[in-house]
Amino acid sequence: MTASFDPILIVAVCATAIPFLLGGVAAGWYTRGIQETPEEEKPESVSPSAEAAPEPAAPPPSPKMQNMLSRLHDLADATSREVEEHTSRVDSINQKLNSLSAPGSKASGASVLEAATQLLQANERLHAELASTRSRLDEHGRQLEARMTEARTDGLTGVANRRALDEELNRRFAAFVSGGDHISLVLLDVDHFKKFNDTHGHQAGDEVLRGVGRILRETVGASGFVARFGGEEFAIIAPGAKAAEATGLAERVRQAIAAGRFPFEGADLKVTASLGVAEAATAGKQAGDLVQRADEALYSAKKAGRNRAHRFNGKSCEPAVRTPAAKPQPAHA
Repeated sequence: MTASFDPILIVAVCATAIPFLLGGVAAGWYTRGIQETPEEEKPESVSPSAEAAPEPAAPPPSPKMQNMLSRLHDLADATSREVEEHTSRVDSINQKLNSLSAPGSKASGASVLEAATQLLQANERLHAELASTRSRLDEHGRQLEARMTEARTDGLTGVANRRALDEELNRRFAAFVSGGDHISLVLLDVDHFKKFNDTHGHQAGDEVLRGVGRILRETVGASGFVARFGGEEFAIIAPGAKAAEATGLAERVRQAIAAGRFPFEGADLKVTASLGVAEAATAGKQAGDLVQRADEALYSAKKAGRNRAHRFNGKSCEPAVRTPAAKPQPAHA
């Protein structure tokens, strides 16, 4: 008869393991959080063009991350206490059931029913406590996910920031080198932006950058990765695209920006942009080489008069849209 109460012991053993599971979840979130600390709390990222360097030591967690870690620790401790209390209650009920099942005991239906009721109540209480714990863990998870997204997003334009760009470009380029899909890079520079700021003011300039970011997101869509490269420069990673496809994308972006209107204090402001395109297959052996070639194509477009897209063809830079008067511009090392 004693063996009939083994499920109770199984419940106790399973309950005891819950704190370790929660601790694992907390540790996983904490580790991801440290890796994604926002830019203002981490050292400057290394450009893809920089030479490979030893992996720097992980920075200490930020105050916000320390606070989240502390709350997760408190939650894990509280859950551990709840499970210990539940285990103690189940042990007490199990002892009572064992005494009722012992030879010579005078077990009554009422005493067995009382023990069963206590067991059900203990399980219901633990269920409610763990449901509350899961709700709090889910909330912490949402906060951490939002913080990780914020750490990879440019605050002004809403597109990815430079750190996210470096990570994505290095990842895509490494996949290409390993035999993966083609990849092209488009660099974009808003034309005469310093003069624009001097004429209309920096607030107007910020509004234009927001608008350019919006146009890029709408034009590129889910087919590419849009990021702010720095200042008035943006970048588009076009995975799976060869130079011809990326050049077509660059030309669509150029036309969309030229046709755009940027409302500011009752006026509809206008800007144009110059773009440079390079394909990984013709750009070199490192992600930094791809950036350099796209930058050379961008310089070629600006030198040719701006408001145009040029591409690096493996030897020199040429216009995305050929015209009789257009001549290739030499690449600059």
